[in-house]
Amino acid sequence: MVKKRPTITVGVLVMKENRVLLMRRRGPHGSGIWTTPVSPLEFWEQPEEAAIRAAFEEVGVRLTDVHFRGLTNDIYETSGRHAVTIWMEAQHAAGEAIANDEERVERVEWFEWTSLPKPITAPLVNLLAGRCYPQQEIFPEGQD
Repeated sequence: MVKKRPTITVGVLVMKENRVLLMRRRGPHGSGIWTTPVSPLEFWEQPEEAAIRAAFEEVGVRLTDVHFRGLTNDIYETSGRHAVTIWMEAQHAAGEAIANDEERVERVEWFEWTSLPKPITAPLVNLLAGRCYPQQEIFPEGQD
C-alpha cells in the first residue's frame, strides 16, 4: 500500500506600501480564486528561493527582504489533497506585476488588507484566520 503524503508548497505575501499582491487563478485547479504567488518546494530548494522563483515566474516581480511568516496545514477533503504551505513575506523590489503564466493566471492586482477580493484560496484563508503555526494575526496593526 502506497502512503499518501502532503505536498509542501511555498506561498509569498508580496507587499508594496501596505498592499498585498494577489492573482486570480485560471485553469482546471482553482479557476476564479484569488491567491498569492505559490509554488511547490523543489528538491534542495530553500523556502526563500521558492518564494523568489514563484513571484518572478507567476507575476514577474523581484523581491527583497524575504522572510518566514508561518505554516498552514491545508486539507482539501473533497479532492483528497493535503498540503503544508510555508508562508513567506517579502517586499516588492522591482518589476511590473503582470500575469506571466497566462494559462494559470487570469489577473494580477494589489489590494489593501481591508478590501481583499473573494473568493480566496483555502491556505490564504487559513493564514488570515490565524489557523497557522505560529498562531498569529496576519493583518498589519490597525488593519483588522
